[in-house]
Amino acid sequence: MQIISTKTNSVEIKFSVEELVIINNSLNEICYGIDMDESEISSRVGAELGEIDNLLKEISHTIERLETGKDKADEWSDRLPKYALVK
Repeated sequence: MQIISTKTNSVEIKFSVEELVIINNSLNEICYGIDMDESEISSRVGAELGEIDNLLKEISHTIERLETGKDKADEWSDRLPKYALVK
């Protein structure tokens, strides 16, 4: 992981594919592996389950695109669709 820049309300970070897989798997466990009600997940993680799931889908889609080599991340990362499939 490499921090590229920081601003008041955002951080630009560069991750390796391996690091993204760790984040993807962790978010997948939160959304689908842990037997906890949504309010407890929200309390512990600091985000609603739907927000976590959307982030999981975006990261999963990014990994899929990188692994298949369809496009370079810099060319499409700002236009990621919200409907990506979870691995």
